Amino acid sequence: MLLSGWPVSVSYRRDPGALQLLREVKSNVRKTFNFVEPLRGLGEEVYWVDHFRLYVWVKGGLLVIDHGFTANQKELSMHLAKLAMGRIR
Repeated sequence: MLLSGWPVSVSYRRDPGALQLLREVKSNVRKTFNFVEPLRGLGEEVYWVDHFRLYVWVKGGLLVIDHGFTANQKELSMHLAKLAMGRIR
């Protein structure tokens, strides 16, 4: 997806790796991420990571909205997540 000249990746997965990735984001065990902010109001668990990626645990899977390295797109990410969540069955 290309939005306003910026590439945006939207993905959803329900495999065991999705749950492992969510655990990693929550615990930040490997210190992979510089910034993790828990959010509310979208799915069961929501995290804004490194100012360019949104992780949403919803309907037994992980929805990821990724803006590459384009920072400060939290509101847009949340809007895209709401749209995507309406299509997840």
